[in-house]
Amino acid sequence: MKRLVTICLPFTLGACAFAPAPAALADGTVMHGSATEVSTGGSCTLLKKDAAGALYSCPSTDVISGSLNGPESSSELLWEPAGTTALYFAGITTCTCTVDDPSGTPHSGTLVYAVVGSGSTSSPAFSGRFRILQGTGGLANLRGYGTFVATNSGGTFSTTLWFA
Repeated sequence: MKRLVTICLPFTLGACAFAPAPAALADGTVMHGSATEVSTGGSCTLLKKDAAGALYSCPSTDVISGSLNGPESSSELLWEPAGTTALYFAGITTCTCTVDDPSGTPHSGTLVYAVVGSGSTSSPAFSGRFRILQGTGGLANLRGYGTFVATNSGGTFSTTLWFA
């Protein structure tokens, strides 16, 4: 029986995504790696501001290289609670990526992954985590998750990927 990891994204009114935990997969070699992301554009638009805080829509485009390679586009919601310097975000990223399997063979397709994280208005740095939700083409069987640390200009990812 496979264990399931539950991912509940803020701002989705309780919607959750379920993905197999890596320990539950008997097939596939786990690949640990890293990737670097460079931002190529994006800005936030204020959606709502009230006494509780401000909600922004933040689409962006990036290019990632390393264990994941290719252009990305993201759609994220950012929450800035009133009276604090905290920032929280959640969203979906789509990457037209290429990933090498453990033998070095490249596989290409599209990946969709959920991202969640936090930061502060007093610092340009933010951090978070991601989990692959689905893939197409040569990446249809790719699974994975990871963490990232970034600024508005880009960042670094720590990845755990495997082909199921």
